[in-house]
Amino acid sequence: FVFTAETPMALLLQHAQTPPTPPSARTDLPIPRALDDLVLSCLAKDPANRPQSARELSLQLAEVEGASAWTQERAREWWAMHQPALP
Repeated sequence: FVFTAETPMALLLQHAQTPPTPPSARTDLPIPRALDDLVLSCLAKDPANRPQSARELSLQLAEVEGASAWTQERAREWWAMHQPALP
C-alpha cells in the first residue's frame, strides 16, 4: 500500500490508521484467503494482533493450504527468475 499525503504528519496518520490492502487485491494471481489473512495479521496496527514469534508465524504459515516448504533449491530457482538485471 502506498500512502500519499500533503504533509509528513498526514502521512504518519495514514500509516498508523489506514488498514493495509490485502495482497489478493494487488494481483490477479490466486492467493489463498488464509494467506491473505496471515499477511494482514502481520501488518496489524495493534502488535497484540500480530503473530507473537517467528515460530508462531511459521506454524500458521504451515497451515495455509497450498503452502509448501521453501527450500534452498526453490529459493535459487526463484532468484534466477526474478533477480533484476545489473546495468
